Amino acid sequence: QDSVSIFGVKDGSDAITAFLTNPSHTVPTDSSGNIDASLISSGNVTSAGGTYKVFIGGTDFTTANTVTYTVLSESGVDATIGNQSGAYTIASSGLGDIGTVTFRATIAASVSPSGVATTIDQQYVIVKSKTGAAGSAGSAGRTPPLYKMTAPSAPTRSTQNRIG
Repeated sequence: QDSVSIFGVKDGSDAITAFLTNPSHTVPTDSSGNIDASLISSGNVTSAGGTYKVFIGGTDFTTANTVTYTVLSESGVDATIGNQSGAYTIASSGLGDIGTVTFRATIAASVSPSGVATTIDQQYVIVKSKTGAAGSAGSAGRTPPLYKMTAPSAPTRSTQNRIG
């Protein structure tokens, strides 16, 4: 006896991909944790910022008006993020030895594959790499022995006929 099975097939939906272009940063400092002025621009640590990127399928929605961004939480750092651009900056003042930020992207229901508003959180970390304090002077080194070569014999150690 023949039988036929019928299954409903639903078209696939695009995945949401979200990421920070610079999820972690190490900033060099002096031994006290001070950032060199050459690494600061407009009160922000240069090259510590980035962009929170959002793709739905292969389409970049980063700057679409259907995606908004916020700083959800921060510890040891003061961060800002553009509400519509996803561009984030890290302030140089008040930066602890280790700082963490949680950024949130909210994708509107109108473009979300599930049909409901979706939030995605991404964590950012910044750490200070402190220069070590100068150590005490070491003891004087000893002068290495010098060797004099004469042909055709092997090198011999010389303490009286020093070169130079």
